[in-house]
Amino acid sequence: MAGAGWTSQRFLKSQRERLPRAMAPCVASVLDSMVAWGFINHEEHEDVDYRRPTEAARHLLTIAEGKGEEVEQALLLALWVRGCVEPPAEMRAPLVALRDELDARCAACVGEDPEARLRRIRPALVESFDDVGKVVEELVQQGALSAEDHEKILLPSYTRPEQVRTLLNLLDAKGPQSATAFLNLVDVEKITEQGPLKPPVHAFRRKLQDHHETSSRHLLAYSRREHALLDDVYVEVQLQALMQPGRPSESVTLDSLARGEWTSDRERKDVLLVTGDAGSGKTTLLQRLTGEWSRGRLLSCFELVFAFGCGQLNVVKKELSLRELLFNHCCSPGDGGGGGLDVVVRYIAGHPEKVLFCFDAIDEFREDFLAEGRVCASTEEPVPMADLLKNLLQGNVLRGSKKIVTARTGASLQPLDVHVCRRVAIAGFSDDAVLRYQQKFHSEEGARRNACELIRTNPDIRSLCQVPLYCWIVSKCYDRIGGRGGVSTVTEIYLSMLEVFLTRGESKAAPTSRATLFRANRDALLRIGKLAHVGLLAARTSFTTPDLDACGVTQRDLALGATVHTRRYLGFGEGDVFGFVHFTVQALFAALYAVAGAELGPDALLAHFPNAVRPKAVRRAVGALGSCVAAAAEAPPGPGAAPSRPLAGSGGANLRAVCQFASGLLSKRHGELLACLADKASVRRKRAAVRKQLRRSVKDHVRRLDDRDGHLTPDFVWVLRWLFEFQEEKVARKAARDFAGGHVKLNYTSLGPADCTCLSYLLRHLPRPVIAELDNNFIGDLGLQQLLPCIGKFSELRLSINRITDRGVDILIPELIKHNIVTFLGLYKNQLTDESTPLLAELVTKSSHLKTLALGENRITGDGMVPLANAIKHSKSLKLILLWGNAVGDRGAECLADALEVNATLEFISLVSNKVGHAGVARLADVLHRNSTLKTLWLGENDLGDEEAFLLADCLKSNKGLKELWLNKNKITMSGARALLDALEDNATVEKVIASKCPLGGGVQRSAREGPSDGLNLLVLSRRNFTRRINQGALHRINDGTTTCECSGGNEANEMDERKQWGGGESVMVMRGFGESEIDGSK
Repeated sequence: MAGAGWTSQRFLKSQRERLPRAMAPCVASVLDSMVAWGFINHEEHEDVDYRRPTEAARHLLTIAEGKGEEVEQALLLALWVRGCVEPPAEMRAPLVALRDELDARCAACVGEDPEARLRRIRPALVESFDDVGKVVEELVQQGALSAEDHEKILLPSYTRPEQVRTLLNLLDAKGPQSATAFLNLVDVEKITEQGPLKPPVHAFRRKLQDHHETSSRHLLAYSRREHALLDDVYVEVQLQALMQPGRPSESVTLDSLARGEWTSDRERKDVLLVTGDAGSGKTTLLQRLTGEWSRGRLLSCFELVFAFGCGQLNVVKKELSLRELLFNHCCSPGDGGGGGLDVVVRYIAGHPEKVLFCFDAIDEFREDFLAEGRVCASTEEPVPMADLLKNLLQGNVLRGSKKIVTARTGASLQPLDVHVCRRVAIAGFSDDAVLRYQQKFHSEEGARRNACELIRTNPDIRSLCQVPLYCWIVSKCYDRIGGRGGVSTVTEIYLSMLEVFLTRGESKAAPTSRATLFRANRDALLRIGKLAHVGLLAARTSFTTPDLDACGVTQRDLALGATVHTRRYLGFGEGDVFGFVHFTVQALFAALYAVAGAELGPDALLAHFPNAVRPKAVRRAVGALGSCVAAAAEAPPGPGAAPSRPLAGSGGANLRAVCQFASGLLSKRHGELLACLADKASVRRKRAAVRKQLRRSVKDHVRRLDDRDGHLTPDFVWVLRWLFEFQEEKVARKAARDFAGGHVKLNYTSLGPADCTCLSYLLRHLPRPVIAELDNNFIGDLGLQQLLPCIGKFSELRLSINRITDRGVDILIPELIKHNIVTFLGLYKNQLTDESTPLLAELVTKSSHLKTLALGENRITGDGMVPLANAIKHSKSLKLILLWGNAVGDRGAECLADALEVNATLEFISLVSNKVGHAGVARLADVLHRNSTLKTLWLGENDLGDEEAFLLADCLKSNKGLKELWLNKNKITMSGARALLDALEDNATVEKVIASKCPLGGGVQRSAREGPSDGLNLLVLSRRNFTRRINQGALHRINDGTTTCECSGGNEANEMDERKQWGGGESVMVMRGFGESEIDGSK
């Protein structure tokens, strides 16, 4: 038993919601342990084993729950050992004692019968038994296995552990003779004594841990001269699991990411894709994960972890085998004459499920590598780098290994989609995390205070600081940024950073103006800009020495600090590898070259803008740029140079970032700076060309809205960024006039606070109000503040799933009251509490147009409903109040009932899953006797029983307004259902009463494999002509004297029609079988 506060049963029950997904990656090994310890028998093992991982985990939890505390404690131990759960401290000592006891029990299995002995040593065999093919062939020759068994076990798609488990399952089913034959062939003592890792593998694991610990100790502060301890400055970013369209996103923590909760039910999908904008912290996240693995804190289910930067792999020209890649990248296991290298290679090939690959910035590799190249499955065959990477990601090499891949938002990775089991987006820093970062970054109190003050007082800078890279730049340049005033754009803060690079080593006593500084370094800036530009055209972020020579970049240029000397790849023959301190810095220099370089005219500059109608002159410029790239790449050719390609084929994200900086550089505020770098007439022509292109881009997106169901794309977010960087109000006003429709739909586009600044810059100029749908983004409280200038343009505002708190409501509501035009406010699934309801109540009271208020799945209780219900009493416009998934309880329901006594407009109330009980329903039923305005009432998932059904049935007899009553997922039995049915005889207005997944109280028992019946899955009492589908099984009858309606909880369904006339309408009872969800009243 566990400690006094917790039992294993109670703890597992508290974790029940998240455990199935957390267990999915290791459910097979957990099952192995439970079988070995004797807690799961053969039939139960079969019943769990055939299911998909998450379903199997859920069923295993159910079995353990039914067997009592001892089995649940053993299951908790198995989960703890594999890192699926972290039990409270008081439970750990009993679990350790149990582990020692079970290990001793398994060690004393020598005298047991062969089948029992195989079960006892099952985990050790799955972990360490390597000679599967050889032993299976011998067993076939001896007649212990058949040829068909041979094929079942050695399926090419099976990993080694799957082959071992299949073999053991067959031996267990065939009886003691086959088990004895196996034990005679295998040295069981050697397998059980050697432990999970052989000495060479253990030594290499230690070396790999040392490597990751060293490489993750310091955070490269985007400057080759400055390093900081990662532990000293690390602040966790916000992570969001991206679900399928139509399903809400879920928050993710670093711990849950490392525990493997990202694994899918679908087999062979083993890629976790982490996306985020440039600078959002993807590289640092991987650095943190590998560092924590090296210290034994995270990713404990993996024995070996390999990390790669794809931008650097992109320069590798030499053909490599997997063995060369792994050991030349990090460290060699060494041979020493003992065959250590071969032992490590065999372990990796035989235990791919114990290996994790981390590929950072996959979008920096050649963009088409996933769609081309040959298929290879050998770990020894040398292949081009692109083919090796592709086959690793697609599972052709080391099938069963896991991969964490990072990429920028919007990167084109369609061929990889079929292998992605889960997508996680980085939402950047929270508002509080920005200030924590500044506190950690600055050691001096004065600098810390000044930086935090700048961020607190400047909303534009604070919104930019949600991006970790921008936050670092502001930390370094806060004195320069704060002294300039005006609007803080991304271009502005990057130019401030560039100033820091250029002034390194100069005397602080004689400050130099920005224009003078850039004029003095003009040639160096353009040389580096040419390198950056050529690299982005060729989709490259890493360069070799010949690449630098081809663009004329000198050692003095490199000393400016914009580039870094990256690590050398041992044995690749590529020499030194260089890269910019960050991709965005490369994009800045590329834009600087495109704007200030004499080689590129206005048409060539426009060629960078994607998704626009280009005139012939632009197409000619694209061809000329392609030739320029080819010439630069081939004179002299770098060993790792990628084949040249026209600009239109370059990575879209690369071009968009260049366009953002080009738009910022060409803004009039930087006119003096550009005058030091380029001809004024050339700058004017380029500015005019970009001005026209920006409006053309907006028109192009608006024109295609009908083709996308009115939904704007993430590409449009980039257009917003370009407009904001350009900073010309006249251009924004003209672009806003191009919005012909009344809809702005930007759901699922990863909008952050900085993007809200750009969105507001355009939408505040709209000529007429629009409906704004901004659900499932990362707007937060700060994003709401940035949207304030355009709030008056929204007739409907949908902000569900956006991390909005009570502070955000404080910001938003006064502005909505001020403009008084909003008709729909959606704040579903945010972080609102009772503190927000007084302001929401004020909106309800003062708004003369608000019709719908959606507050579902927040944290509002009965106390919060008091001011809200009082406001509803006096509202002249509110029609729908949606509160599903809160905890308003009886008090909240009673308050709403009191409001219904007075209110004459409310037509729809949702109190689904709100802990409403008898008192709340009684008060609502009492009011419904007299109320005639409410049309729909949802009371699902509130544990209501027959007594509450009787109250509602009674009020239906006199109510003349209600049309729909939803009671799904309650505890209403056939007695309550009959009362509801009888009530319809006296009610001519009710169209639908729905009670899905309510118990029958004596329903049929499903098969043992499916578990007990949930009872009646869907009951609909309706006035429409429904087709009645009755399930086979035990039938329960409701006889009203004229018509019999039959209900069942069986599994198979027949179809039949049955109708009954009631006052000119038809009322039918409809039942659907288990597992169907055509009608879902949960929301």
